[in-house]
Amino acid sequence: MNADDNAQHWRDPQDDSDASIVTAPLLQRVQDSLRRLAPELAGAPLGARSREDSSLRVHACHGRLRELEVLRDALLALRVQHADLEPRQIVVMAPDIQAYAPLLPAVFGTPW
Repeated sequence: MNADDNAQHWRDPQDDSDASIVTAPLLQRVQDSLRRLAPELAGAPLGARSREDSSLRVHACHGRLRELEVLRDALLALRVQHADLEPRQIVVMAPDIQAYAPLLPAVFGTPW
């Protein structure tokens, strides 16, 4: 059994509704692609609303401090755009979060 056979084995046949994937937000497309073991879904043609889609963001920065500064600015902009947004609705991911810990007070201030 090769990798494609294995992926086909674990796919849910009821989960093959690809018709709405072009209009789905990018984050949902990536999630569906991972969930269905179907990498081609994330690469499906983008819909007309793709330029306005901010469901998934990737920022490239030259260092950890700059990454945190960009994150702060992005979070502040989100709060302005979406006043009802709550902290529990935001996820920030990093490969080694402890490496950022010493820099957090410099960018976000002290929490106390």
